Amino acid sequence: MDPKVSSGTNEQLMPMRCPECGTKIEVRHVRSSFPCPGCNKKLCVAAGYLIRLRLLTAILAFVAAYLIGLRGMPLVLVGALGSLVFATIATPIGLVVLPPMIERYF
Repeated sequence: MDPKVSSGTNEQLMPMRCPECGTKIEVRHVRSSFPCPGCNKKLCVAAGYLIRLRLLTAILAFVAAYLIGLRGMPLVLVGALGSLVFATIATPIGLVVLPPMIERYF
């Protein structure tokens, strides 16, 4: 079966592929911008994916800080630092669990 043709499964569960040549992109190749291992075109992760991931991790960090009883400035500080920590952990996990759309880098 052609790797570019969907077999009717959820597109989000499909591996990341180059939008130009269809080459499978492995997680270890993904950076803020990176060359396709097949055609060498410059690629990037879709901005919407990164925005949703960062928003989700920030919400989780602030809710966690609130639930442990922090209020006021400690809530803000721990929430902000926690969102950075959560994003650092969630990014590589998210690339595997919910692969993002890969776009040409302009």
